[in-house]
Amino acid sequence: MTTATTVMPTRDVTVGDAFVRISGQGFPLVFVHGFTTTSEFWRGQAEEFSKAYRVIRINLPGHGASPAPTSRSYCLEDFVEDVARVFRELSIADTRGSLSQIKVPTLVIAGEEDLVTPPQELEILAKGISDSTLSLIPGAGHFSMLENPVAFNRILRGFLDGLPRGAS
Repeated sequence: MTTATTVMPTRDVTVGDAFVRISGQGFPLVFVHGFTTTSEFWRGQAEEFSKAYRVIRINLPGHGASPAPTSRSYCLEDFVEDVARVFRELSIADTRGSLSQIKVPTLVIAGEEDLVTPPQELEILAKGISDSTLSLIPGAGHFSMLENPVAFNRILRGFLDGLPRGAS
């Protein structure tokens, strides 16, 4: 017996120096990979969540399919601006300076043993957003979506299922 799977159409766009892969429709879920990796790290989440959401996976400049022009720098501050540009171009709300303006439920999720983005940094982020939930995955580090995809997807699914319908 074979099982049919639904393949959601994917659209690829380039915003500035970032290659962006968009799957599905509806409420946007934005995934940004860690340094020296690619948006393909989020493939398992895109497959699961693009059936009901607009999954946006950003390849930062110089990573994955994104160009790597020598005329730019590749520091964290530049990547933050790259992500902000994608948000503007795709008409999505979020920058750190305007966290308090976010008026939609927000999930901040990470591994509790993440050394790249330590939980205390994520606590600051979550406290800056009035309606946010911080979830840490025990025993996971910076790549919690790969280290424990079952827990990651369960937390994300629980958060999404708890949203009022029509929230955006």
